[in-house]
Amino acid sequence: MKQIVRAEIEGLRAVAVLPVILFHFGVSWLPGGFLGVDVFFVISGFLITRNILRDQESGRFSYRQFYERRFLRLFPALATTILLTVAISFLCLPPDEVLDLAQSSFAAVFAVSNIYFWSKVGYFDIAAHLKPLLHTWSLGVEEQFYLVWPVTLVTALRFVGVKGAAWIVCVLGVTALISSQVALGISPSTAFYWMPFRIFEFAFGILIAIPWHAKRLSGPLANMVGWFGFVSVIGSMLILRDSTPMPSVWSLFACAGAAAVIYVGNVKSVAPVLSNRVMSFIGQISYSLYLVHWPIAVFMPLDTWLDKLIALAVCFAAAIAQFYCVERPLRRSGRSIELTRAPVAAGIAVSIIGATFLTSGYALYSDGLRFRLPEEFSDIQSAVAMWTERGPTTRVGTCFILPSQTFGDFDKKECTSLEPGSKNVLVVGDSIAADNYSVLKQAYPNVHFLEATSGSCSPTDIPKTDANCANLLRFVFDDLVPKGGLEAVVLSAAWQPHDFNDGLQKSLDVLAGKVGRVILLGAPVRFSKSAPDLIFESRAITIADAEKFAYSHRLFLERDDLR
Repeated sequence: MKQIVRAEIEGLRAVAVLPVILFHFGVSWLPGGFLGVDVFFVISGFLITRNILRDQESGRFSYRQFYERRFLRLFPALATTILLTVAISFLCLPPDEVLDLAQSSFAAVFAVSNIYFWSKVGYFDIAAHLKPLLHTWSLGVEEQFYLVWPVTLVTALRFVGVKGAAWIVCVLGVTALISSQVALGISPSTAFYWMPFRIFEFAFGILIAIPWHAKRLSGPLANMVGWFGFVSVIGSMLILRDSTPMPSVWSLFACAGAAAVIYVGNVKSVAPVLSNRVMSFIGQISYSLYLVHWPIAVFMPLDTWLDKLIALAVCFAAAIAQFYCVERPLRRSGRSIELTRAPVAAGIAVSIIGATFLTSGYALYSDGLRFRLPEEFSDIQSAVAMWTERGPTTRVGTCFILPSQTFGDFDKKECTSLEPGSKNVLVVGDSIAADNYSVLKQAYPNVHFLEATSGSCSPTDIPKTDANCANLLRFVFDDLVPKGGLEAVVLSAAWQPHDFNDGLQKSLDVLAGKVGRVILLGAPVRFSKSAPDLIFESRAITIADAEKFAYSHRLFLERDDLR
């Protein structure tokens, strides 16, 4: 079946992908560029629903053909990106990052990368700018949507008709929006990564694809709606910040704007902006452009404007090559060869999964190609192994709350119960406080130490945006401390400059008179990366050389502020 291409949608894809790239490249004047992903979800909701409805009307719809087309549309280019990224990582990434990349590559191939990255959210996780496949979380969301939506739509049309299906979409969309708002206050990472909380974004596109509403607008009104949509998308990207909770009601501006542009079609108001050749071409290669941009951002320096321009040029070169050599040929073969499409898809699937298993499996087997470290360092643990070994002593997940958890996971009885007849000392703060808890417990066996710690949670009276930290400190200062019985309270954190304005003094004032002593611990020496990563980057062959390199990569912020 001939595919109908709408120029304004191709242009809207360009409007979605370019801000995402600029945002990830650190362009400050577009702080809401991440909303391009939300626009993509709207476009996907519209196109998938429109295609299903057209196939239904012509009597050609089948689940097999639907998923074959989706596979040929998404997986070849994704596989190429994954394999090249893993291969490059063998040359330039340290073992821990190669290990994490290998795990995430399996998740990306099997369409669960959003769940994988959600499960890895934590204070000790590898930083986002070191994860070359982090951006595939959005593909995981889309692919999971593709699994459930065709069955849902076809079933709804069969039993409740077009208008009934539209009402179901409205209910699902509103429910998802409300649920995401609630989830943001409990577990922001869950709201961000899990597909059900994104359904309202797909719903915008779905509702304008289902023919339950009036005919498409025309004339001045259509031009007005088109401009409203375009300005709403761009305006939200210029105004919103990466600190804005997402997905939330703030997502509605970009989503509604994208839906408005698609709804009115290629009207005069937006045609010059979205339907010109440049925007249409960028829209055509937008999928490959999205795939390659983040690995390039990880592997290339982005310190200066020249760095960013070079990286952007590399992105376009790589995307164009992938589009013409991989993406477009396989998409065309999938549309034109009806009888042999299934064997072709099966062959590609076997090749993709096989190649990924070989490369990523070898990375896992070799522990991130740890043999690349000098022999003198061959026995050093990975960062993951270090955290795993450390977990029980700091009581991670029980008395130290991870970002992936909620305050309800904090075990008050286990962590903060007083021991009669003993000196009871409470340790409060972030992961450094959790470390200090384990050290103090070993150094003073006759003291009963209580622990109340959470990731990135400085024990100050400054308002907290993190729900776990806010709830933990509220429990400590308003409930636990007033009950009495504490010999001392230890405040510990990776202190930041703003902690020493008024926030810390307020905490000290609250504790004054309620506990015997308040002990303030300074921040220890910290480094920019884990020990194995710094050793690999140092290319050192002796411990002394590695230590010298690591010492030059200290984080000075905490130490300077405490002088």
